[in-house]
Amino acid sequence: MNRYILNVFLCITILVVIGCEGEEGKRGVPAPVLRGSITGIVTTSAKADITGIEVKIAETSQTTLTDSLGNWTINDVKAGIYTLEFSKAGYGTSKIQNYSFVGGGVSRVTSSITLTKLPAHTATHIDLIEAPTDDQGQFSCIVNFTPEAPRSEVRYFRVYFSKNRNFAPTNGDFFFTTTFTGFQANPYSDITLRVKSIVPSLKTKNSSSSMSPFVKGDSVYVAVCASASSGSTPNAASGFYDNLNFGQYVYTDVTAPTNTVGFVLP
Repeated sequence: MNRYILNVFLCITILVVIGCEGEEGKRGVPAPVLRGSITGIVTTSAKADITGIEVKIAETSQTTLTDSLGNWTINDVKAGIYTLEFSKAGYGTSKIQNYSFVGGGVSRVTSSITLTKLPAHTATHIDLIEAPTDDQGQFSCIVNFTPEAPRSEVRYFRVYFSKNRNFAPTNGDFFFTTTFTGFQANPYSDITLRVKSIVPSLKTKNSSSSMSPFVKGDSVYVAVCASASSGSTPNAASGFYDNLNFGQYVYTDVTAPTNTVGFVLP
């Protein structure tokens, strides 16, 4: 009888052990998470102030600083998919999104990262003057900024258009952007922006050449950022990164945006 009870107990024990193995099978414990190092190099548009650029893994808050050559390394990183952020006071912040790190060694970031110096002026407020009334109409607004521009100095601005009232152009949450150059013979602290034929652009394409989300009757919201460069095509001088969440190039040589104004798309 005692032997029968012992055999039953052993069978139950074996079944319990097998059941506990689960998806790991006979291993019984999860495989260890691989760790390793991520390394790379960062520069600036002026090829100066390269020392002390902060590199951060957004999801883990692990950080490091670049050396005098722009080299950086973050150690003891778990395998995962991360957002790498690059920043320094006085410069725009750049990012690499969805960086896949398999761990177990050293991974080198091959993407070219260049931080651009921010402009000395800041756009502070925008007021709507004229909304477009047809496809040939123009959008006009007046932008205040600080400090006042000295005589004959050129100022650059980026004008952003979005479907969202509280959009964030410095994060990529916009649809279309264009640039404007301010120049006057006398000192000035505000400028009138006139963007002709903006309606066809809003209805057809954006800076990533994808289909427009706008149709007739939609509300369009506009904000302006001061910029260190001109042109609607990203380049090393303007600084940019590709925001995968919004499918947009994000310019990094801009200051914080103004308030937003809106109009209805004709």
